[in-house]
Order: sequence, then structure tokens, then C-alpha cells
Amino acid sequence: MKKRNIDSVCWSIILLFLVWQTFLASYSLISNLALVCLYICNYGKLQIKERKIELLIVWGISFLVAYSFIMQNEVALIVRFALILFFVLGAYFIRLNYKVCLKRLFLISFSLCLFLIIAEIFLILFGEEYAKVIRNYVQDRSIGDVYFYGFYYKIQIKGNAIIPFIYMLSYASELFPLKRKTFIRFIYLVAIFIAGNFAYLLAVGAFHSVLYFYSVRNNSMLYKRLFIGFIILLTVGGGVLSYVDTVLEEKKEESNAIRIEQATLLLEDLSKNPITLLGGTGLGNTVDVTTHFRSYVGATYYELQVLYILNQLGVIPILLFILVNILFVFKYMPDTKIKMVYAGYILYAITNPYIIDTNQVVVIITLLSAQYQLSNHLPPIWKK
Repeated sequence: MKKRNIDSVCWSIILLFLVWQTFLASYSLISNLALVCLYICNYGKLQIKERKIELLIVWGISFLVAYSFIMQNEVALIVRFALILFFVLGAYFIRLNYKVCLKRLFLISFSLCLFLIIAEIFLILFGEEYAKVIRNYVQDRSIGDVYFYGFYYKIQIKGNAIIPFIYMLSYASELFPLKRKTFIRFIYLVAIFIAGNFAYLLAVGAFHSVLYFYSVRNNSMLYKRLFIGFIILLTVGGGVLSYVDTVLEEKKEESNAIRIEQATLLLEDLSKNPITLLGGTGLGNTVDVTTHFRSYVGATYYELQVLYILNQLGVIPILLFILVNILFVFKYMPDTKIKMVYAGYILYAITNPYIIDTNQVVVIITLLSAQYQLSNHLPPIWKK
């Protein structure tokens, strides 16, 4: 089998397991193996300079691994998080066929959008009878939550995180079929709303706000857009503020309390001495305590996952990690809209457990494919 075909198969497996975790979570090992295979197959495509950069990355992560062993963290978790760091940074060097990459991600994510909409209709029609059973199923498998809120059901399941990213990417790349672009964007927006994550809506709103002023060429156009924006704000601002207030009020109860608790635990554990503050508690560190809300014994996922990564890496390594990511973004993603999409993803991922994981790996690889298409003026993915 040719390497290109292997890449294609691996990419499909990764996407299926990422997006459809609701049904495939128990078999995640297959997805991890596919990710490893994808990196191995792409190593031969790297230039000498890129291989040297990857070698530096490996050396840096090896230092973190050695430090983590000194901190006596669990070996399996050390290896796991070392691989995650490598995959995120190494993703900038993955080169896939742009049509295969973009088209398959669109098709798989679009199927999830349709699933959410159909599930929403089903729950509204038969909610009282089935909602509790479905919620128990989702919670028992630790893949999210489903509950009634206001006038609809929020279907918050793993895999949803890719939907707002694809929606935003459609404004930077010809991702959707041209004749149905508006309709498909509407489907994605409905799915984002059903997904019920306020950070998704915030990121999409921020993205559109920046995009709205991005194409301004002169002062006259700027004044017109400011005026139109002001009218829109007056028209829908009250409703938006009311919704935001309702969401924040809801989060005051348990969600924000859990976030505050987790932030406190992770930061206190990090700052227990100057060494851990600067160098971290080591890869795979766990904060083994039980609180009023939940048990964190062996926990590796938090509402604010970025703080858990900070807990492991410490101030100096995480600043280096962020700096390297920024340098890679500006080097490999020169298009402004591509960077805007990535910023939009980071905005909602950083307040959720979607940062520095497979979601981010897929996002980076996808953005690189879109960048390749734009830089080389290649035809849309739907054009033969």
C-alpha cells in the first residue's frame, strides 16, 4: 500500500474516533495507533531542517520525561503526556493531501451536525420518555451530558469541539460545496447551538466580529461598517445580553464552582515550592484529592485543561511551549484568516478540555492543509 493511501486511512480513523467518540470511545487505542502511524509515514517527507527541528523537540520532551521520572510520576502517564506534547508540536510537520484532509473532515463533522439535529428533534418529541436514559448512557461512558435547558436539549458530547472550528474554517477555505455553502453553514450554526457550549458561541461571535472588520480598506468603509455594526448591536444586543446573563447565572451554581475548585487545586499543587512552580510537577502528575464536588484521584482531564498542563510543565516550560507554537503558526500559517480560525479555536478550547490533545493535532494538520491550498492557489476540494 502506498504511503499516500496509508496516510488517508490513518487520517480517516483518527477523525472517526475523534468525532464519533460517543460510540467509539472504548476503542481509542486504535485511533492512537493510527496517529502514530501517520507520523511515521510522514517522517520521510520531512526536509533535513525539519528533521533537525523535530530532533530538538524530542530532546526537549526527553528532558521533561527525565524530570518526571525524578518526580516519581506514573510511567504510563509520563509516556502519554510526552506523546501528546510531541504530537501537538510535530503536527506542524505533517503533510497530507489537502483534498483528502479537508473533504473527509468536512464529511465526518457534517454527519455529526446532522446527528445532533436529529437527536434534538427526537428528544423534543419524545424527551420525557428517553432523555433520562440517554443522559445516563452518556454520563456513564464519560462522554458528556444531555439535559433540558430553557426550551431545548443541550447535547454536550465529545466530538462537538470540531464543529465550530469547521464552521470558522469555511470562511478561510472553500470547504463547503459552493452552491450549498449558506445552507451548510446554517446547519453548522444550529449544531453549535445544540452543542450548548457557551465558549463555542463566544468564539464564533468573536471570529465574525474580527472578520467583519478584516476586509476594511479605507475610512469610509470603516465608518459604514461601524454604523451597521452599531445598528445590529442595538437590534440584537438586548437578547444577546439576556442570554449571556442567563448562561452566567446557570454557571454560578455548579459549573463555575467546579472550575474554581479545579483551578485552586492545580495552582496550589503547582506552587507548593519554587522548583515545581518554575519546572512543573512533571508529566503525568495527578492531584489525588477528593472534594465536595468530585474525586480527582488519578484524574487527567479537567474543565480548564490548560491549567492541568501548566501544573505538569511549570511556568518556564509552558512559556517555551507557547512560544514555539506561536513561531510555528507564523512560519507555517502565513494567511491571516487561517490564523484567525486558529485563534478562534484556541479561544474556546482553552476554557474546555480540548487543548493540547488530539483535537488540537487535527486542527493544526487541517489548517496546514488549508494553508497549502491557499498558498498554491489550488482548486476547491469539490472541484475535480
